[in-house]
Amino acid sequence: MEILMSVWEFFQNNILTKPQFFIGFIVFAGYALLRKPIYECLAGFIKAVVGYMILNVASGGLVGNFRPVLAGLKDRFDLSAAVIDPYFGQTAAQIIFFGAIISILGPDLMHNIDKGFKDTQNFGFYILEKSLNFAVYLTILQLGVRMFVSELTNSFQGISDKILPGSVPAVDCAATYGFGHPNAVTFGFLFGAFGQFLAILGLVVFHSPILVISGFVPLFFDNATLAVFANRLGGIRAAAIIPFCCGILQVLGGGFAAYYFTTGNFGGWHGNIDWDTVWPVIGLIMQNFQYVGVAFVVIALLAIPQIIYQRHKDTYFLIAEDYDKYKEVLAKKQGVPIEEVVVD
Repeated sequence: MEILMSVWEFFQNNILTKPQFFIGFIVFAGYALLRKPIYECLAGFIKAVVGYMILNVASGGLVGNFRPVLAGLKDRFDLSAAVIDPYFGQTAAQIIFFGAIISILGPDLMHNIDKGFKDTQNFGFYILEKSLNFAVYLTILQLGVRMFVSELTNSFQGISDKILPGSVPAVDCAATYGFGHPNAVTFGFLFGAFGQFLAILGLVVFHSPILVISGFVPLFFDNATLAVFANRLGGIRAAAIIPFCCGILQVLGGGFAAYYFTTGNFGGWHGNIDWDTVWPVIGLIMQNFQYVGVAFVVIALLAIPQIIYQRHKDTYFLIAEDYDKYKEVLAKKQGVPIEEVVVD
């Protein structure tokens, strides 16, 4: 028993809690099941691990450079506000955001909250450096995504063929950034920010009981991801309008939830779009109807995917397993050439 516990502790401490190695071993196992040479299995393992680590570095850099600047707005203007960020309870040691916000905060405050801002450094060059860091981390993120997603998808065929038939790998939303238009990510971020800032201005004008401070995670990852898909399906106009509307909903929904559920008293609310639209409604149902509400929500959440499956049995799994085949089926249903098919 002690040997088994030791093995399990080793596995838990060194693999399960280290997602880069967990992904790496999945890639290794997938290639091994495909009977690839050992050197290809090892190469896939290394690429997946390094790619995932690059992704973590880039994501951490984007979040760490951006979130404290937004929190600095609260210190600068003495605002009592809720931060709409899944990680509002955590602190970050570093300070991306763009020059406009840093200029508003001023050099004195930036010296206090960013120990890397030396007294001898010019404030204008400091702003330029921080602004360019955004582009640097975004480029790094896309590099890491391409590395590990490519290895994961290629090797996962071995797992889906031999162990879990029909299964597909699940990856973070950032995995889509390297496969869309290169400007879609930035487009989504900017227009999502416009929407959030407009909504925040509305809260100030109409004397809202709670003020919302933007959080980087929903501001970037939600809206950038939406823009990638919106640009693919609806062009540049959709890539602007949809993140803009999402930004408004993130602030208004997040502000309502932080006020109604009193989480604003503890720092904020999860600002992702599902937490600002669907989950406040679910929270209202559960809070007002108690056990009956909880039962209703559980049944509804279990029933929704079953209803969708019943309506689209022929394409429900096909969209993930073979997208080209999925489009062929839709083209036949719609009676149009495959290049004119409308993906709903």
